[in-house]
Amino acid sequence: MERGYFIGKSTRCTCRATSDGYPRGSGQWYKGDQTVGTNGDLDITYNTNNPEQVYTCEGKSALGRKPGSTVRAKFACKDMMCFIDPDSVQIESSSNKVNLCDNNNQAQVTCEISRDHVSPAPTFSFSVDGPRSQGPQPGTDSSDGIYYQSRFSLSPDVGGQYQVTCRVTNSVANTWQDKSTQITFNSECYKRLDKTFC
Repeated sequence: MERGYFIGKSTRCTCRATSDGYPRGSGQWYKGDQTVGTNGDLDITYNTNNPEQVYTCEGKSALGRKPGSTVRAKFACKDMMCFIDPDSVQIESSSNKVNLCDNNNQAQVTCEISRDHVSPAPTFSFSVDGPRSQGPQPGTDSSDGIYYQSRFSLSPDVGGQYQVTCRVTNSVANTWQDKSTQITFNSECYKRLDKTFC
């Protein structure tokens, strides 16, 4: 377990009585009022529809049930390697060509990943390679219930071709995936000349 999260797609938890007691009892897992597991062992697998599963380990004997400890099963990734699928990360720019002479002379880059492909919420960072390079920096994060998203605005003072790279990181497992997009900023400005005939 790492920072309260299980690493991998499944885990086994064991419920045991701390003493025999009288009458002799045993440890039993419950999900609500339903018994789960076998002989005190419970295999928990990540469930997209139920990302945080709650189970209770209780003592069970002829006298009934005695409350014990509760486990909130939270998983940090969807496979044993905590790998983020490259195809699950999407990056998009508001424009691939921007004129620096325009009033709206910036490009907004959106990076997103489906909530089904990463757990817990990832961290995003953006880096820029071009005439004005920038090291990793955060964007503005949000979530619409389906995707985790982050937005980053780029408005350089020098024209040229820029590559913006978004890195999506599983902060618990420390695995990541990069995705890039190209944006051209044009610094050649042409003013429109209106001819007046007298």
